[in-house]
Amino acid sequence: MRSIKSIPIPARTTVELKADGYHVMLLQTRQKLVEGAQLACSVTFQNGGVVETEVQVRSLP
Repeated sequence: MRSIKSIPIPARTTVELKADGYHVMLLQTRQKLVEGAQLACSVTFQNGGVVETEVQVRSLP
């Protein structure tokens, strides 16, 4: 695993975030994350603006 600054998403395609591929890890959170909890997340696209979405907290499979 390594940190990256961006995920390439070609136009008119879909990229799935999943544990064995691109995924998001939240580090040094202000509050404890509880498995099953949902929280709001903003995804910023370089040329497409911001999309707001809900994500569910889960542990590694």
